[in-house]
Amino acid sequence: VEGSRERRTENREQEESRTQNFKPDIPYPEPITDHSSPHPPIPPSVSRLLHQYLAEQLPAYMLPDHFVVLEALPLTVNGKVDKQALPMPTIQTSDRDQTGRSLTETEQQLAAVWAEVLQRDAVGLQDNFFELGGDSILAMQIIAKAHQVGLHLAPRQLFQYQTVAELAVVAEVQALSAVSQEPVTGTVPLLPIQRDFFTQAQPEPHHYNQAVMVIVDSEAQPELLAQALQALVRHHDGLRSRFFCEAGIWQQVIQSPDAVTVSLDDLDLSHLPADAQAAALATAADDWQTSLHLSVGPLLRAVRVRLGERGDRLLLIAHHLIVDGVSWRILLADLTTAYRQLASGSEVQLPPKTHSIQSWAQQLVALAQSGYFEAERSYWRDMCAPTAAIPTDFAASADDNTVASMAEISIGLDAAQTQALLTMATQIYHTQVNEVLLTVLGQTLKPWTQSSTVLIDLEGHGRTRSGFGFPGSHQFQLFGPSAIQRGT
Repeated sequence: VEGSRERRTENREQEESRTQNFKPDIPYPEPITDHSSPHPPIPPSVSRLLHQYLAEQLPAYMLPDHFVVLEALPLTVNGKVDKQALPMPTIQTSDRDQTGRSLTETEQQLAAVWAEVLQRDAVGLQDNFFELGGDSILAMQIIAKAHQVGLHLAPRQLFQYQTVAELAVVAEVQALSAVSQEPVTGTVPLLPIQRDFFTQAQPEPHHYNQAVMVIVDSEAQPELLAQALQALVRHHDGLRSRFFCEAGIWQQVIQSPDAVTVSLDDLDLSHLPADAQAAALATAADDWQTSLHLSVGPLLRAVRVRLGERGDRLLLIAHHLIVDGVSWRILLADLTTAYRQLASGSEVQLPPKTHSIQSWAQQLVALAQSGYFEAERSYWRDMCAPTAAIPTDFAASADDNTVASMAEISIGLDAAQTQALLTMATQIYHTQVNEVLLTVLGQTLKPWTQSSTVLIDLEGHGRTRSGFGFPGSHQFQLFGPSAIQRGT
């Protein structure tokens, strides 16, 4: 085995047991490959069983990425494995597996979805999702697109079954009409992150927004763009939310589609030079940002900005209570789809709805009241136990510890480093990108804080935890504590 350890796997006839001999004579880096000898070609099903078996015996970073069958292991004159003579594995990327059989319809659909989301020309059955640059946000996009072709996946399954071949086995084919496509209205229990927001008693709760600006074709018809925005609000029930405070208690209500109109404002800056355009846009954007209102509305605004030779832009502003970073990807894709359908004279047909935010919130309340999370309570209490204080340069002062006093230092990775982080590091260590980054953070903080444990807040989008009877493609973000522990 090439990599951080050398391993020779001996397969015994008529036996399930295998013996691994380790020899730590290489420092590290290439992806681990298991060269087995001697056996006929290993079909994917057997390869998966081998991988599952070895996963029970070895730590994750020592698991083989590929299996290569040889008549015999090449040896040096000293009787050791000649690593230079070992062949590189052949990666499957066609419409047939390693045995030559045609892919099933589910495998073809999943491979196409992966290729589209991961922006690859092709994806093989045995390609690993995280080694291809996948992450939890991309996983949500895969789940949403798989749902559009009638495949139901739970978020946790992409973490448990990381290849198309494995995922196709557990994917459930379901009718696209399983979820009601009618508009959802009425009271919605606050999600945990929404409840947390109101608990903070922000001085300006109406102004806690997210905004995106995208390029728009200058020939785009404003009336069709306005219709596409209205179709978006009708399709995504959460965008019609309003929040009311009664006797100090906040509640969320989804209004009917006819009660909510998203106006398309127009800002023409084409007569101004570029530097003046930027200043004028910033001033106007501040006015729009502060115009949102939780109870009266709007909570979503759209502005078309005309910049002359620099083209047009579409500025979308929404309160953070109704969108997050993952939401924007879905909303922008649906907005594009709706406009193109309208421009072609077709009726707007957006991808089928998943379970509503109302159903998800009600399910969370029921689970909390059932005691489902009680087993985890002690774990999170221990996780939040005080740790060593972060060193500071000045004495703490409530008056001086403001956002205005903050400084920000940004460090970027070039294209090669980014590619290494997204693919090579995850492949070698069998980790996710966030685990690599947290490891680096822990290594940095330990000598500075003189502590092996540091408590930090991690932000997540709240969609990776399923098992509640929902696919988990629409929940909003959450924050959770995490302790970085690094041994001496």
